Amino acid sequence: MPFSKGQSGNPGGRPRSRKTVADALEKYAAGKTNGVANRDVLAKTLWDLATVDKDITAIRYIYDRLIGKPTETVKSDISGNMTVDTTTAVEKLERLLLHDH
Repeated sequence: MPFSKGQSGNPGGRPRSRKTVADALEKYAAGKTNGVANRDVLAKTLWDLATVDKDITAIRYIYDRLIGKPTETVKSDISGNMTVDTTTAVEKLERLLLHDH
């Protein structure tokens, strides 16, 4: 069906977006519980998971946010032989945090 000249093809306009889980979390994180910022509670909980419980997922999350995701090193020589250093900085950090000295 062709559009009439001078008339919008979408007279109702762009539909409003629906609220997402991320929107709800952002609203909660911006608030306070018992006078303490919810973001601080979340950060402390994450830190405790990484340092006390030695939770790998929490360790990686913190490391990625503070330092950035590491890259793997790929080396090749003139003949086309390639080697990949798969020991990433994250794995090195995990070994340090997970093994008692």
